[in-house]
Amino acid sequence: MVIDSGASSNVIDKYLWHELKKKKIKCTDCTKGSTKKLYAYWASEPLKIMGSFTALTKCADREVEAPFFVIDGKGEPLLGQETAIQLGVLQLGPNINAIRSEAAIFEKYRDVFKGVRKLRDYQLKLHVDTDVKPVAQPVRRG
Repeated sequence: MVIDSGASSNVIDKYLWHELKKKKIKCTDCTKGSTKKLYAYWASEPLKIMGSFTALTKCADREVEAPFFVIDGKGEPLLGQETAIQLGVLQLGPNINAIRSEAAIFEKYRDVFKGVRKLRDYQLKLHVDTDVKPVAQPVRRG
């Protein structure tokens, strides 16, 4: 599943839903249709929701009962923000990947930081395959 920190719901497409049914997924609260409106990123029209269900969702040693919406059409399965946080695969906040005490790191690895400066009299050669066509990546939403 794709973890989407901007998604308010867990979403799968009808093809994955049919695969899960073949494998006898254990789910509860299965309903057809929905009054909820879900929109794809930058879409003005809501997605057509075929139904919803709740299932036990697991990742490593964590598990949570999570609701899923089944959309008509094809698309990547999305794990919404709330479920991703509950499963521990998404963390939000200012201290993510932050070093709490730089002084402790510098002290612990003193030999690594000693003498680190600009490399003088060293030239790096980057090997570029000229047969490969350059590609501009699309802008990612922030």
